[in-house]
Amino acid sequence: MFFFGLVNTFLSLSALVVLAAPIRRRPGVLDEIFGIGSSDDKASSTTTALSPADLDTKFKRAAEFSRAAYCPTAEVTNRTCGASCDALGNDVEFLLSGGDEGDTPLFMVALDKATNTIFVAHQGTNPDNIMSILNDADFVPDDIDTRFITSAGDDVKVHNGFQDTFLHTADAILNATMSALQSTGAQKLVLTGHSLGAAIATLDALMFKDALAGSNVTMSTTLFGSPRIGNKEFADFLDSQLGSSLSRITNREDPVPLLPPQFLSFAHASGEVHINAVDEAGNATDIVSCAGKENQLCSDKGNILSSDVSDHSGPYFSGISFGSSQCLV
Repeated sequence: MFFFGLVNTFLSLSALVVLAAPIRRRPGVLDEIFGIGSSDDKASSTTTALSPADLDTKFKRAAEFSRAAYCPTAEVTNRTCGASCDALGNDVEFLLSGGDEGDTPLFMVALDKATNTIFVAHQGTNPDNIMSILNDADFVPDDIDTRFITSAGDDVKVHNGFQDTFLHTADAILNATMSALQSTGAQKLVLTGHSLGAAIATLDALMFKDALAGSNVTMSTTLFGSPRIGNKEFADFLDSQLGSSLSRITNREDPVPLLPPQFLSFAHASGEVHINAVDEAGNATDIVSCAGKENQLCSDKGNILSSDVSDHSGPYFSGISFGSSQCLV
């Protein structure tokens, strides 16, 4: 997943920053480096309780597609990936799939006939493939590619590796999805993914926001274990474009939402839903909706040094975890 490729680089950079300014570093710099606190003095600290039923109603279907996105294409289309395939059901038509589990993560465009919804889902990082890991490690901020996301300003910067990975599939996904919306009459589009897949899905959502301007299609974006994707201006842009249609689910002490760190000028958008506790059966028992962008009562309360990597894969809720281990029969 995302964490394995970036954490060593992150800790090395953190050590250099601390050693370079041992005397005059300003108060709070360690908080920003290790994921405690926020660079924004006005960060929100308000939450609203949600029920497990809220999670199931709003996010379970997206989670099932995000989980299946980790499975090899042939296994998914042939329904041979075990419980992850079984959960999708027989009323799903796969319209486009691809990826190599390396430089280009696996992805799918599918029609969920029961709800007449198009789902676009992306695989997260494959920790066994160096090319996949390098997608995460290339975190230098870059200008957003306005060929696909036309309304971003010059000050909007995005993680270079995430954007490059998005560009590998943007044309194909845009064409297949727009064609499917027209041919099927589907009125809903869901973009989803876990980890690196969440970052790609976010850029997909901005692309489709432009492409679907003036249409009657309702679009939503559901992210699981998403890292920070761009700078504060990117987060503001994301809020202005997607608003409440974007939800990012974070799980307990997962370190990935703390990365890349805020001292590198990365920031989250709004829309966080944080899971504080999960029972032995894999059901979320304490869930909150988090106001603002970097909420100190949600994933931002964490510390990269005391985080739990296993929380990144799950379970999140309803027994759903992510990763290639979920594709075993």
